Amino acid sequence: MIYITGIGSVSAIGSNVAETKQSILDNIHGLKWSEEHEMMLGAIAQSNSSLRDELKISDLSYSRCSLLGIKAAREAWANNTFQDEIRTGLISSTSVGEFDITEDICHSHYKEQIDLAHRLLTQ
Repeated sequence: MIYITGIGSVSAIGSNVAETKQSILDNIHGLKWSEEHEMMLGAIAQSNSSLRDELKISDLSYSRCSLLGIKAAREAWANNTFQDEIRTGLISSTSVGEFDITEDICHSHYKEQIDLAHRLLTQ
């Protein structure tokens, strides 16, 4: 038998399950135009620094994706207690997919090619 004992959520329309549910009921989509990316995005406004403070994580090596996942997982687990005699599992996922780190790595790795392409396109 499987019991779902908690859920957690952090999204562009809510920083927890209750806020997300209310946004859905109010037909709020959370998408905004990004000048930087020239597209509609659903972004979470809370900064990494604020997330670290809220979660009491001082280690700066945690990615944004990890911080958001930890926040949602803590909400999901909030009212549960661990018991040795009960097998417990956790299913967790994110849609961010470490893009904050990927963009930095790709940009530094391909900086020379990006600069060359930019020069060729702006001649």
